[in-house]
Amino acid sequence: MGTRRLFTEHGLRCTRQRVAIYDRLRASKSHPTAEELFEDVRHRCDGLSLATVYNTLEALCDAGLARKLSLNCGCARFDADLEPHLHLLNDDTGEIHDVPADLSERLLMQLPDEVLRDIEQRLGVRVDRVSLHLHARNGVNGHSAAPGANGRSATTSNGQSGLGSNGASLPASTDHAANGRLNLRQDGCTGRAAEPAAF
Repeated sequence: MGTRRLFTEHGLRCTRQRVAIYDRLRASKSHPTAEELFEDVRHRCDGLSLATVYNTLEALCDAGLARKLSLNCGCARFDADLEPHLHLLNDDTGEIHDVPADLSERLLMQLPDEVLRDIEQRLGVRVDRVSLHLHARNGVNGHSAAPGANGRSATTSNGQSGLGSNGASLPASTDHAANGRLNLRQDGCTGRAAEPAAF
């Protein structure tokens, strides 16, 4: 679908600068920052400012045409690929990679329901989302091996470190569903029923 039609369907004002920013973001696989998009697009758009890029990215995210990635790696990055998938941050290079959808789903389906229920019961809360961040180091295809066979550190959404039960450091957000299964939404999150789960 063309960008102009997409903007119309999502209630976004269509300007030449917005179209150029969105088209560049949609074509990118590098999950660019606002500054990187500005550098990529400014030579094609006279008078483009960094503030316009930030405002456009905010409008795109609000309209559901992009998402902001906060991966504890400095600047926020953006993604226009809204198919369900996780992201992997390479701590050696700073690059962010898309995890294939089938592997993303397999990983999310392994989150133990009983642990989420225990957290809710012990803390008296309802878990709406679980933020997972995959961090990796080079270690495949001739690169240096990652340290530790089983003890890869897991980073929680508040930045605290610990060990994951399966040794994985897990980016996408997930919601624990009332039916006990994690159902991927289009934004890479999992859907939860509107009513609290009966445990």
